[in-house]
Amino acid sequence: MGECLPTDVDILILGDLVVRVGGRQLELPGPSVRALLSAVLLTPGDVVGEQRLLELAWGPGKGSRRALQCAANRLRDWLRQMTGPGFTLGHTGSGYRLTVPDGGD
Repeated sequence: MGECLPTDVDILILGDLVVRVGGRQLELPGPSVRALLSAVLLTPGDVVGEQRLLELAWGPGKGSRRALQCAANRLRDWLRQMTGPGFTLGHTGSGYRLTVPDGGD
């Protein structure tokens, strides 16, 4: 049996971060994943360096490369499960890039 993937995904970044699929608001899997998603959403398609992501997600001098990798893996899995293949988080060089589908509007 084929997997039913969402076709209507909205991500709101002004104010509180909100992710909706088919009009239903989704719960993000933890504060580090929420912070990481917020950081890469600022410049979708562009690589955001690991050090910058650590500062944005955990604060200056906090977090670790390992924590970032764990949060990235959790976010990658969550995106795949909840939004389908259009949203992908890839590791490139020393940073991460969020690819988002073209907005049809």
